[in-house]
Amino acid sequence: MITKIELAKILKKHNFTEEAIQRILNKRIKQLLAQGKADEIEKIFKVLDDHKINKGTIENCLTVLALGKADEIERILKVLDAYKISKETIENCLSVLAFGKADEIEKIFKVLDDHKINKETIENCLYVLARGKANEIERIFKVLDDHKINKETIENCLTVLARGKADEIERILKVLDGHKISKETIENCLSVLAFGKADEIKRIFKVLDDHKIRKETIENCLSVLAQGKADEIERIFKVLDDYKISNGTIENCLTVLAQGKADEIERILKVLEDYKISKETIENCLS
Repeated sequence: MITKIELAKILKKHNFTEEAIQRILNKRIKQLLAQGKADEIEKIFKVLDDHKINKGTIENCLTVLALGKADEIERILKVLDAYKISKETIENCLSVLAFGKADEIEKIFKVLDDHKINKETIENCLYVLARGKANEIERIFKVLDDHKINKETIENCLTVLARGKADEIERILKVLDGHKISKETIENCLSVLAFGKADEIKRIFKVLDDHKIRKETIENCLSVLAQGKADEIERIFKVLDDYKISNGTIENCLTVLAQGKADEIERILKVLEDYKISKETIENCLS
């Protein structure tokens, strides 16, 4: 564990400006203070400095100081360099140094190369190296191939490889197929496979069906299945119904079901009502 005073001293030693130090100390840095170790942070700074990682980048991803290990970061940077991943790309996703493992990253590169995923695509989603597991990624590729999901689609959403689980993706695809959601629709929103849960998606479909939301509408906003929660969606419908917001309006903005929270929506509607904002105006901008 490190104190704020110790952290401030380290930051000053590594030439952070007083303004930057105060910004860092004013951030939510509980994790860094709870899990960081002064000696290890010193070593991490040395490694990052040796590799010319700029201070602003570190400031925006303090997790690398809280969770990273200097020796492991050094190994990761060597692997990334061997694969010609630029410093600028690494700086845009410093979490790869916080969460990644050099040996695992090397295996992931091999799997992605076997599946003809090019370097530029990987650079656009370095997160796959931070959070992915080579064996799991291999299994995900097999599931997606079995369901005829094309490689270009996967390249446009490598998050499915970083966040998805092969068994869960298989179950999700079966649920979607059971509801006649086309392959093309799934390919347009592959995040449903990355973030969705099959059992939850089943429950969401039931709620949407109970409220007469058409399949075509769901296909146009598959994120409701990826991000939504059935119980919360049910509660949102109740709030909107209490305020006489029509189903047709909701169908035009299913995002309200994917991202909204019933209690907050109710408070917002109350404020709008207090300020005499008409129902018609609200319906024109449900987001």
